[in-house]
Amino acid sequence: SLADYDVAAKDDVMRWEASFKAVKKRMSGQFKTMQKEVDSGRYPANKTLVDFVRDSLEMARTADPEWRDLMTEYLDHLENLQRAVENQQMEVVRHELRDLRNRMKQCHREYK
Repeated sequence: SLADYDVAAKDDVMRWEASFKAVKKRMSGQFKTMQKEVDSGRYPANKTLVDFVRDSLEMARTADPEWRDLMTEYLDHLENLQRAVENQQMEVVRHELRDLRNRMKQCHREYK
């Protein structure tokens, strides 16, 4: 447990947790913004999508190794979302947002 760690290791874990929580919070807001845009019949704003991809990649990079399979699937859906936006395929964008939301919920259920 964390109580058994030395001070330096505890500090590292605490910094990682704070950073991880900050990324998750940003991603949550970005996802909600993209969902609202799509629900209104618009494609996600480029900046929001770029920020969401950046934060998703950061999440994947720092994620616990036991999450690897779910993160790989999540990143595949993220790539599909990017491609669908680039190709102006609204139905595919909607589909990928649903898949991403399902992956996030599944991950939160399994690893909270």
